[in-house]
Amino acid sequence: MDKTEPRKGTNRRKIQPTTDKIANRKLEIMDGFMRRKEQSKEDIRKAARELFSQFGIGKVSIVDLARRAGVAQATIYNNFGSKENLERDFMMTIVDNFIDKARGILFSDKPYQEKLNVFSQFLESKVEHTPETDHDETDNAEFLGNILNDPKIKKMQDEMAGKLVSLILEFISEGKEQGEINSNISGDALSIFCKSLTGTLFDPELHPRFHREPELARDVLLLYLYGMLGRRS
Repeated sequence: MDKTEPRKGTNRRKIQPTTDKIANRKLEIMDGFMRRKEQSKEDIRKAARELFSQFGIGKVSIVDLARRAGVAQATIYNNFGSKENLERDFMMTIVDNFIDKARGILFSDKPYQEKLNVFSQFLESKVEHTPETDHDETDNAEFLGNILNDPKIKKMQDEMAGKLVSLILEFISEGKEQGEINSNISGDALSIFCKSLTGTLFDPELHPRFHREPELARDVLLLYLYGMLGRRS
């Protein structure tokens, strides 16, 4: 009896399209899952931003966050592990936004004096409560004051101050090269100066006063930022 053997590769060609469809379907399912997971994560972040800025970090519970985000409490734990991790995520976003804005001002292509003026205004906006800073609940003086008085974020505050000191020192170095900053001032003195500046800006006792007396905040910043110049134009 004549038996015809199938040619090699025939079955593979028939099976391959089905295998590809299964693989593609798995990718679609996984992609959809990741999109939903990322969306729920952003919903939780938005809820945290709104509630933390309104009531303070310590007064907001997981139940409050889940209700505002429209998710189950377990979803928050699945995405962030704990409320403490969510708090850190929230604070790091603020730190990164603050530092990114400061870097964008200090290292733009504008003339040095103009950058210094804009940077001074930027810092003023962090210690004053003005309409211009109210568009983002995490970007105004009242919110920053509440955050500075929250003992749970002391480490974040130190991290922000440390990054800001590094930026200012780099900016001062540029000013020395351009002859805008007094070249006789030692590096150690400038380092102490920068730490003093950030310590004043983030002082939880001074911040409420700066909030009430914006002229005082401006005067303090003028003393800090223009006192280091070799000359003021």
